[in-house]
Amino acid sequence: MVPWSDHKSWGFATVGANAVPMPSIPEMGSVWDDWGKTEAALIKGSADPAADWVKMADAIKAKLG
Repeated sequence: MVPWSDHKSWGFATVGANAVPMPSIPEMGSVWDDWGKTEAALIKGSADPAADWVKMADAIKAKLG
C-alpha cells in the first residue's frame, strides 16, 4: 500500500485496490436512469424500499433483455 498523507485519497486508493471497473457501454444508461430515480425516491422517503427496488430491478431487466 502506498503511504498517503491525505486520508481521503488513501481511502479511495484502498477501496480502488479491489475495484472492478463498470462497463462503458450505452446500455448502462438504462441502468443509471432507473437506479438514480429509485435512489432519489428512497432518499426523499417517498418510496417503499423493498417494493420499489424490485420494481427498479425488473424495469432494468426488461430494458436490457
